[in-house]
Amino acid sequence: MRHEDVPYDEAIWAVDEAIARVAAADPVGATGLLSGALAMLDRAPYPALVRDARRFGSDAADGLRDGDPERAADFLVLLRHVTEDMGRLDATTILAA
Repeated sequence: MRHEDVPYDEAIWAVDEAIARVAAADPVGATGLLSGALAMLDRAPYPALVRDARRFGSDAADGLRDGDPERAADFLVLLRHVTEDMGRLDATTILAA
């Protein structure tokens, strides 16, 4: 897999939009965006970070399903940080090549 194959910017946008949907009390929209972001990140070449992303995404989904928007937003913010870390690692790897 080439590093350029993972759309980190789009995944970050999806997570940001999911956070906005949580704030707007739209758990269905947030869940769809969360699923899309995780699908994009599954292709990343960083197994430990992908595992963290899945865990944070799962916890955010649990918060959405349980009607706990604060928990959902907290884990979406953590997912955003992990996604940014993956993008930074990719940029460093591409520049070093």
